[in-house]
Amino acid sequence: MLTRQAFYIEWCTIMGINDPCGHKAGWERILAIYAKYVMTGTNWYQKQNVRSGTVRSYVLAASELFTLRGFDSPVDLNDKTNWVTIIISNLEREEDIAKQRNPLTSAICAELKRMADASHVYPAEKLIFNITAFGRITGPRVSEYAQTSPDKVDIHRYPSGKEVIKAFIAEDFEFFDKKGNPIVIDENTQIDMVKSMRVRWRIQKNRQNGQKLKLQACKKSPDLCAVRNAIQIVLRKIRLRHDLDLPLAIYVDKRGEIKYLTAKKVAEVFRKAAKKAHPGLSTEEYNKYSAHSIRVWACVLLDEAGQKADTIKQRLRWMSKSYRVYLRDSTKTSEQHLAALDEATASVLALLEASPEDVCPTVTNEDVTMGNYQDDD
Repeated sequence: MLTRQAFYIEWCTIMGINDPCGHKAGWERILAIYAKYVMTGTNWYQKQNVRSGTVRSYVLAASELFTLRGFDSPVDLNDKTNWVTIIISNLEREEDIAKQRNPLTSAICAELKRMADASHVYPAEKLIFNITAFGRITGPRVSEYAQTSPDKVDIHRYPSGKEVIKAFIAEDFEFFDKKGNPIVIDENTQIDMVKSMRVRWRIQKNRQNGQKLKLQACKKSPDLCAVRNAIQIVLRKIRLRHDLDLPLAIYVDKRGEIKYLTAKKVAEVFRKAAKKAHPGLSTEEYNKYSAHSIRVWACVLLDEAGQKADTIKQRLRWMSKSYRVYLRDSTKTSEQHLAALDEATASVLALLEASPEDVCPTVTNEDVTMGNYQDDD
């Protein structure tokens, strides 16, 4: 912190600013210029690419010099109109774009199924395929199904001190028969009897905690059925005799130990499947496949299906229009774009096929009814 303060003082000296602090409103502009210099390589370590968090640390260290001398701080990160805030916010948006995750593809999903079928009884690959098939419909956030550590449960703490497990537990999945009667899943359950389920999202980023979503079983494609794959996740938990009050997403590693699914493990399997399904992609593109790719894919699939914004928001649990950042320029959308122009394309082709006389007549009848006409000067 002191190093960054000293660097600010040195920078002011170089810029010809005798006193690095003051009361005037112009200091907000000076700190904004300083932030820009830091971003573009003029910083203590001469780094050309500086992240928004680092820039924030520099300007906050500099602003502390003001408060220590009794001046008002020219930096207010809660004020969206503050020059420094604007610069840092723009950098954060650029970082978000750079970190955008790729949606999964049909080819990757198929490869995940092959990997699951080729593996042993309760490996990560089988669980991850179950999560993917379930997630393509529900679009879960990473924290809603995975843990930070394979050996530790992530907990949400309310201000009151109450603690709640973030990820799904068994009671969050309710299953029903065709008449809507509840079915309790056990090792003897006939999966074909289950026709629908209801998912409860206990802890959500949008703060709509406890929200429930109903899903229908899919007869046409049982392998990709969200309901059947959810049952498989619960059955794995039961057969491994694991506590049903703890997170559902567990698997058995190569040493025979039960582990919680993590975002790191999901990314590892997704990237392996992506390399098989789409050989030749750059390392940068492979790295864009992560645990969050499931949610991105769920959004893209609904958009490609022509669903309205309200449907996407309601089914995938968005409160605002922020879902738009998840949309992608996919092959399907480019095909839809082309198809939408079929009529316009046909009209051009019709004109090209028509004879010149049909398109541009050279002789027209004289109009004697329009009266006198004068051009404006």
